[in-house]
Amino acid sequence: MTSKWAFSLLGLLGLSGCMVGPDYHRPQLAMPASYQAAAGWVRAAPADGAPKGNWWQAFGDPQLNRLEPQVAVRNATLLADYDAYRQSLEIVQEARGGLFPSLGLTGSATRAKQGTSGLGTGPRTSGTFEGSASWTPDIWGKIRRQVQGDVAAAQISAADLANATLSAQAALAADYVDLRAADAAIALYQATVAADTRSLQIAQNQAAAGVAAPSDVITARAQLDAAQAQLINAGVARAQYEHAIAVLAGQTPESFSLPPAAQMTM
Repeated sequence: MTSKWAFSLLGLLGLSGCMVGPDYHRPQLAMPASYQAAAGWVRAAPADGAPKGNWWQAFGDPQLNRLEPQVAVRNATLLADYDAYRQSLEIVQEARGGLFPSLGLTGSATRAKQGTSGLGTGPRTSGTFEGSASWTPDIWGKIRRQVQGDVAAAQISAADLANATLSAQAALAADYVDLRAADAAIALYQATVAADTRSLQIAQNQAAAGVAAPSDVITARAQLDAAQAQLINAGVARAQYEHAIAVLAGQTPESFSLPPAAQMTM
């Protein structure tokens, strides 16, 4: 009888080494280490999940350095991606739990009053406890395959989160550069409007004195109108960039503002 159980146990152990389906192997493709016609090009080595570092510090802008870290912790889209990543990790832990026995313990208590015919017959409390244990051997490797698939899904989720974070941070940096370019354009157009206003006043005075043609006044006014239109357009563009930065940094446009570059204390 003992030998029968021993053979049965050996059989189960042998079957436990069997896995459902073959192991996945990445297709082997013949890829050159570099291009023959273009020197300097090498084979790519993707690392989506690798930390990218504080690359924005290369711009040397204190305001940008304060904004970029907010993307990873306050951006609504990235927070949703982070929740998906955490969920994928929990799924992996749950799947791995299927490889081990599960234990359970339940208990109950009752309180009853005894009869009053004798002495010391007050209420009594009694309790019961029940334990349970279960384990399903992963004979054909179904659970192990599920764990492998869940681990791969978690790795994909981590890579998606890293790429989404990099994309959002890059978008904020691009919008910030465009906003500062709009600041420079606004300063230029403000100076142009001031100069064109003086030119129009001079043309009007000269026309009133009879030393300039009325067409000079028309030309000066047209130049002033064009400069004012450009100033308005630059202001609208700056507001759009500022709103985009607010959303990327996880803030509302109404409560967020960036002072012009000339007003910043660097």
